[in-house]
Amino acid sequence: MEPNPYVDLPTPTSFRVAEIVPGDTSDPISCLLHTADWTAVPSYDTVSYAWGDPNVTRPVVCEGKIVNVTENLHSALTRLRFPDRSRNIWADALCINQKDIPERSLQVRQMLRIYRSAQLSLYGLGQTPPTAWPKLLFLPC
Repeated sequence: MEPNPYVDLPTPTSFRVAEIVPGDTSDPISCLLHTADWTAVPSYDTVSYAWGDPNVTRPVVCEGKIVNVTENLHSALTRLRFPDRSRNIWADALCINQKDIPERSLQVRQMLRIYRSAQLSLYGLGQTPPTAWPKLLFLPC
């Protein structure tokens, strides 16, 4: 069995927020997972992106374990991470245990609320060169 960074969510209203560790665009992406609940919602941004080919993945170090995400999400995280401070984000492929079908079903039902409660919704526009990333839209929620 491969290592799993996910701890079971304690309640049906719980969800995870990924704290993206600061780094340069050439550094590996690392994150910590925090459990949140609707009774005390932390500040976070959502990342919306096209999954792309699920067979083409890149690693993210999450809680010291590898989570493989699509190239599009990896590209977005590389460009959205801050060089000098952490950033709290919610992205489905990182914050939902995709291998736990009951959890995934419950979390999908909460996605509208998750997106509405975010500070910003960040939209990744796919694989683009760094010079084109001003096309990344920052929309207030």
